[in-house]
Amino acid sequence: MTSLASIDMPASYMGPKGGGIFISHIEEDKTRFEVVNLADNNLGTFAIYPLSVVLEDPLCTIHTLNLARNGLEEEGGMYIARALRDNNVLTDLDLSENKLNDKVGAALADAFRGRFEMGRKVADTHIKRIILNNNPLLGSEACKGMFQGLADGPTQHIEFVNCGAGPSS
Repeated sequence: MTSLASIDMPASYMGPKGGGIFISHIEEDKTRFEVVNLADNNLGTFAIYPLSVVLEDPLCTIHTLNLARNGLEEEGGMYIARALRDNNVLTDLDLSENKLNDKVGAALADAFRGRFEMGRKVADTHIKRIILNNNPLLGSEACKGMFQGLADGPTQHIEFVNCGAGPSS
């Protein structure tokens, strides 16, 4: 099936082991997938690492990624945040309800600021839609940093419900 460009498998009960196996197949054929919806699969960090490798690859074509409710926590969130720094394709990202904390928020804020080389900004973020709902451990400072990073780019849709942003953000 060489024409398959979309993976829509929410609530498929893959878990970390099955998700790792499944995502390794995405890694093998990273140039064809554009939309990946793996919400509600309890993937955890084990399965997210190979996906972050795919996102870092210049040949990656994924522009929409839904990883909501997968128990990523700090380590998995950091993998995704690091992958976003050099990704030029991803425009739509949902990381809702993943127990992400302030360290992940700071790393995401850094990725959302765009790419810098020798102290000069060379590229804005490509994120047009970001959803981080129900990650209350992100906190005020991280949310503020993410807002600032997204403010100058092409972002059109931001959802930070119950992220600990507070009124100062």
